[in-house]
Amino acid sequence: MLEDESNEDTTSEEAYPVHDDEHESGGSHREFATPSAISRASSNGSSRSDGIENKKSTYSSFGKQTYALWIKNSRYQRRQLAGNICMALTPIIFLVLIVVLQHVIDNQVVDSDRARCGCLCLECCDYVDVAGDGTFEYMCYTADNIPDSPFERCSPYSQCRSRNTSQCGVQFSTTEQIYFCEIDDPVMWPAMIDIPLEMYRKSNLSVGETLPAGSSPLLYTGKNRTVADTMAELLLARDTPLTGFTLLRAAGQIQQALPEEVQGSTDALTQLAASNPLALIDSFNQAFASLGLVLGTAADTTFQMFLEPGMFGVASEEEADADRGFTETLPVYYAMPECTDEIIELVGRINGLFRNFTGTNLECVPSPTVWMDDAEAINSVTYCGWRDSRCIGMDGERKDVVSGMGVAVGDNSKIVEYTSALFDFMSTSDDRLDVAIWYNDTNIVKQSEGYPKNIQRVNMAMNLASDAFLHMLKGSAYDVNLMGVMGMPKPETGLSLDFASLLGPLFYMWVLMLPLPLMVYTLVYEKQFKLRMMMQMHGLRPAAYWMVNYVWYALMYACYVVLFIVVASLIGLSFFTENNYAIQAAFYFLYGNLQISWGFYLSAVFITARFAVVSMFLMVFTSGLVASIVLVQCIETCPAALVTVLQVFPPFGLFRGLWEFGQYAFHAQNHNTSGMTWSNLSDSDNGIVTVWIIFAVEWWVFLVSAWYIEQVTGGVAGIKRHPLFFLGYEYSKDGKVKRSNWFGWAKRSRSSEADLQSCRSEVDGGGGKFAPDVLAERMRVDELVESENHDFPILLDRLKKVYPKQGKNPPKVACESLSLAVGRCHVFGLLGPNGAGKTTSIGMMTGFLAPSSGRAFIEGNNILTDMEKIYSLMGVCPQHDLLWGTLTGHEHLMFYGRLKNLSGEELRKAVDAALQSVNLLAGGVGNKVVAKYSGGMRRRLSVAISLIGEPSVVYMDEPSTGLDPASRRSLWNAIVQAKKGRSIILTTHSMEEAEALCDSIGIFVDGKLQCIGNPKELTSRFGGYFNFTITTNSGGVRAAREFIMGLSPNATRTYQVGGTQKFELPNTDVTMPEIFHAMRDSSKHRFELLDWNLANATLEEVFIKITKIAGAQMSTYS
Repeated sequence: MLEDESNEDTTSEEAYPVHDDEHESGGSHREFATPSAISRASSNGSSRSDGIENKKSTYSSFGKQTYALWIKNSRYQRRQLAGNICMALTPIIFLVLIVVLQHVIDNQVVDSDRARCGCLCLECCDYVDVAGDGTFEYMCYTADNIPDSPFERCSPYSQCRSRNTSQCGVQFSTTEQIYFCEIDDPVMWPAMIDIPLEMYRKSNLSVGETLPAGSSPLLYTGKNRTVADTMAELLLARDTPLTGFTLLRAAGQIQQALPEEVQGSTDALTQLAASNPLALIDSFNQAFASLGLVLGTAADTTFQMFLEPGMFGVASEEEADADRGFTETLPVYYAMPECTDEIIELVGRINGLFRNFTGTNLECVPSPTVWMDDAEAINSVTYCGWRDSRCIGMDGERKDVVSGMGVAVGDNSKIVEYTSALFDFMSTSDDRLDVAIWYNDTNIVKQSEGYPKNIQRVNMAMNLASDAFLHMLKGSAYDVNLMGVMGMPKPETGLSLDFASLLGPLFYMWVLMLPLPLMVYTLVYEKQFKLRMMMQMHGLRPAAYWMVNYVWYALMYACYVVLFIVVASLIGLSFFTENNYAIQAAFYFLYGNLQISWGFYLSAVFITARFAVVSMFLMVFTSGLVASIVLVQCIETCPAALVTVLQVFPPFGLFRGLWEFGQYAFHAQNHNTSGMTWSNLSDSDNGIVTVWIIFAVEWWVFLVSAWYIEQVTGGVAGIKRHPLFFLGYEYSKDGKVKRSNWFGWAKRSRSSEADLQSCRSEVDGGGGKFAPDVLAERMRVDELVESENHDFPILLDRLKKVYPKQGKNPPKVACESLSLAVGRCHVFGLLGPNGAGKTTSIGMMTGFLAPSSGRAFIEGNNILTDMEKIYSLMGVCPQHDLLWGTLTGHEHLMFYGRLKNLSGEELRKAVDAALQSVNLLAGGVGNKVVAKYSGGMRRRLSVAISLIGEPSVVYMDEPSTGLDPASRRSLWNAIVQAKKGRSIILTTHSMEEAEALCDSIGIFVDGKLQCIGNPKELTSRFGGYFNFTITTNSGGVRAAREFIMGLSPNATRTYQVGGTQKFELPNTDVTMPEIFHAMRDSSKHRFELLDWNLANATLEEVFIKITKIAGAQMSTYS
């Protein structure tokens, strides 16, 4: 912190204004309330001096104002170099992070065993039923060292320790790995249906008492009950009964389908099963088809048909047996109307062979058909039974629709699942098959975004319905047999997981929105700390402010985005390289303009900068997460209209566009095609054009909205307009709404004239409320206004400000009929206690408060219509220092000097002179940033800013607050020197400052001007007494008082402390020589005199006296 310079010049008393006899006699004229005397005094003091008529205009052009603000912004950003570098590095850091994550994913996922075709496992660890008695033991073994065990090879799902990478294929792959294998001759798998585990079928929520335990019923319904019953009966009906003969025939078919080299050889068959179990699938498939078995499984499906997980009993994670610590092998079910002991024994004959080949068992599941009243009943019973469905009945319990038996909500151990082959034989008749098949697609819904959807097992259910219909029409001699399902041949593939394209939209959204909080913070900061108001009061037009900031932020955004795209392209991110750069440029151009206009809108809404920046960072972060979760799901499932509505929120629109780029880039990487091109804009599911349209519309909507909010809320100016001001509505002086012309300009001027005449009538009728000198000043102003005399830079004609009532509080009169004329080379001091109305009065003069009535002229310009011109003629030193901490004092003055139409050598000389006048030039203090200034140095800089550019009118609000005595005297001298050719209105609480600087003073109390005159005049008029202080011993107090009362019978003792007493002696009772004469001979006193003092009344005492009297009077008026 720089302290005030110790060697700064002190100013002699000769530098202060001296109120000589001429001033006193001139002031005495003001005591007479005669218009002729007032007029003479005014004409004598109104002549211009030193060629003021030829003074250069301080009205700067729009171009000069934009240039000044541009230079100021560039200086400000140069001091924010570290922050700007961090902001520029942020997207690079994000890109590096994405590259690192991509590298990690490639190592851990893309190049892992799970993402390649499975190879023969030589040594593995797994749970093994060595004894064959159902007792599993975890052990590590090689593929051929398990004696007497059916497991002579390592399962693809076991934990493999070593592999033979030269022997790879489908038979060694899991359901995930098989997708990457080369498959020339795909296996045909049996078509299966989904049958739930027995634990979910063994529930007290049985469909009926006649159903066997553990059954999984096939629910059905239809419009024609008779036809539906017939169709249901034929669903699982067999053409021929299952006997030993049919079983032997099926076994023969298996043998004939085997390769010749293993037929009849048990050892060769076992070896084939161990090395390539898939070679036997066709044999079993034909056997099951000949037996007429409908197979089912509880295993989840996959997204391809190269492998049927149910044939190998692969359980999902949800179906794992947690108590046993491993995933149990699931059985392969075969559905029968009834599972008799004979059927179980017959199928069991081939179960051993099937188990050796697949590692799983064949189990019979009773699947009776059960009639339901309608399709809604089927949906209800299946939904209410499903885990976590939270299906609530009328009595607060989850109900099974069929049995009516309840189970506690949330009791997931008692859930009911049904076979995913539920039939609605809608309008099926003897000549028409009309059927809908219901199935559970939970395992599709739960799939994560970006993964292929699982295939559903609906083929067999469709075949059952078709076959039953054919049997109903033609009899059992006709069959529609589904031989199986299979995938298409495919080459070997690898996993390509482009992390930058899949998750990039979230990161890139954060990167692109990062400038928004910083922009909003800067704009709100300048509004909150009244820096915008300060610039506007020195002539900066709002249009110039917004245009410069718009162009400035647009250039910063452009540099930011170009750097981002260039770096991303150089490191090879397909998100950018695969998509057309022109399309990307159009997208980023539209969003950049939208973001700037949205920032302007948000800056009009927020009040405090700190809250604004915190809120914006939270919004950026949370909106990205919400968009990546909600919007992505909605794009896939919601109506297009709803998606469009969501994209109206700018972050969601940004995410949608980035998501489209990511999808096209990902597709290009995986299919070796190009990314988004101009031809792709017409794709039905491409939403980029819609986003462009939304951005273009919102770009202008937010700009207009920002301007509208500033008008309605008052913005920086503080003058609020009616929400329908564009229709001619406005607020009247009592807070009510009235209608004027469109935009209200012409009607407002006439309204002001009418209000003024009304105000004059009120004042003229109640003249007793105002002091004679105040009334005389009002009459002088009336004459000046009527004669259109503009020699007085400041003319206030009955200015009045009434704040409308708030709730039960009555309207507040902040300024009542203020009339005042201030000439050139004149300093007028406005004194008053806190809350007297001084700030309100100056606010009306500076255009930041709209008067309720009355008017004011600044250099002949009306404050109601010509504030733009007035700002160019005005200088302001506010009560609080409105400065940028990162700019120097020199840069502040250069900026405001340019706003005052100074340039070139003239500007440099004016800035140096201003710095020197406030003692900030020596030692390079003016070139140091304001953040390092002391409070006194900042105050002096504020005064220098108010005087730069030779403004005609200057308002100074307590200019010496916080200054040390030496700095205060130096500042006073600068103000005295600066009043040449100017009119200055100054507010202060320092009576010493008022006496030193002010040519005239007005004391303001409770919104009214109580008196007006020069300091000596007011002291003489209201302070007509001497202050006499006397100190005696304690025994002489009474005698001293009697002595004083003898000198002045009307004397008043103001206080007594010990032997010290203070009296006020009216100057009508005694003169100063008489007092000195009485005190000259101390030997005549009857008391011991220790000390005495005699002084005139001070301005401070006069101020206190007038304030007290005015306060009492105002209470009587109210």
